[in-house]
Amino acid sequence: MKFRMLVVAASLGVIALSVPNIASSAPNAGGSSGQQTVRYHGLALQVPAAWPVYDLQRDPTLCVRFDVHAVYLGHPGADMDCPAALVGRTDAVLLEADDGTVAPSTAPATSVNANGLTVELSPPPGHARELDARVRGAGVLATLSFGPSDATAQTILASFAPSSGPDTSASTGGVVHPNRKRPPPSTTTTTSPPGGTKPPPNPPTPPQGFDACTAPSATTMQTWWNQSPYTSIAIYVGGALRACSQPNLTAAWKTTVSAMGWHFFPLWVGPQAPCTGYSQTITTDPFGAFLAGVQQAQFAKPALQGLGFGLFATIWYDMEAYFPTGSCSSAAQAAGVQNFAGGWAWQLHQYGYGAGLYSSLCCGINDLAKVYYTTAGSNLVNSVWIAAWNNTPNLFGFTGTVLTDQMWPDHQRVHQFRGGHDETWGGVTINLDNDADGVYWP
Repeated sequence: MKFRMLVVAASLGVIALSVPNIASSAPNAGGSSGQQTVRYHGLALQVPAAWPVYDLQRDPTLCVRFDVHAVYLGHPGADMDCPAALVGRTDAVLLEADDGTVAPSTAPATSVNANGLTVELSPPPGHARELDARVRGAGVLATLSFGPSDATAQTILASFAPSSGPDTSASTGGVVHPNRKRPPPSTTTTTSPPGGTKPPPNPPTPPQGFDACTAPSATTMQTWWNQSPYTSIAIYVGGALRACSQPNLTAAWKTTVSAMGWHFFPLWVGPQAPCTGYSQTITTDPFGAFLAGVQQAQFAKPALQGLGFGLFATIWYDMEAYFPTGSCSSAAQAAGVQNFAGGWAWQLHQYGYGAGLYSSLCCGINDLAKVYYTTAGSNLVNSVWIAAWNNTPNLFGFTGTVLTDQMWPDHQRVHQFRGGHDETWGGVTINLDNDADGVYWP
């Protein structure tokens, strides 16, 4: 199905953050009923009592996750220990010292008075489910993430007040350490360095890469370039459902890591398939789904440009696995994803970028393959990233699916062949997924 382009309306679900009414909202000493008071530097605020508080200075490897309720104190570490497979956003808070380590937002800010504190609110990009606040008098930069609604973030913001007391101590209260969404796999892998060698110029199997939830430090990337067999890395450049903090991901990081020889697969993670349990999903309406894909491409463009990805670079949409539910048939889900992917690809092509889509073989890839040879095929993505955990780095020969070897045949495939596990190279461990890289295969 071909579509004629229309102007994307503001009614596609972008949350408009309002300036909160913050009069007389100062936290009391112990917190209101069901609340706890968190103090960091010169700032006090109230959050739900059940939220754990984590001290990032005490444990710099702790993963700053925005898909679970938590408060994080301090700067995220350069090499956080994050699970590879995280997608989603909910209410959480990150408080950092305004000490020049983190560059504040350059977006025009709105100043409000919060119980005697001047708070500069920077409006987030339309896709981002977070609110950035600079509290100069307290010397704090605050990031408040949220899910479907920003109500909790606004309530927390309204509780900002000066604090002269000591910083809150970390108290996890028996809550599972956020580095692990589930118990670590029993097949944790520790590998020995191969002497810094890389695959030959024309390897008999595709070169390999990996994807992780957060971009590793440049130091780690250099170690892994020297010691691991990998030559490409996937990085989450943005999207409303990006779960992990990205303290390393800057244009300077990309330039440095690219000079080492690494290739990149920039990933965008936004609305998911219709009728899934994510906080943001695609409509089953064909035209609405197409427009939503257009909108996500519009959001992704400045993120790509900000990191230094030039024309013809491919950006990949992360469409997680989905299955029919009682409220949504398989056909409705497939149509939603197909039309969304069409809008995503159409708009990126207008910008001069390539469009890719990551999904499970059983779901998103299979549904795109169904329309590969139809009229709608002209709107399809250029490349596919096939999640099929068979522990084999193949790019072709998938059975039991609509996908044939004749579809996306020319340097247009990546295969995620193994899911989250630990690997250690040069003494540095990362939790990752393994990928066979057919895009950069000579």
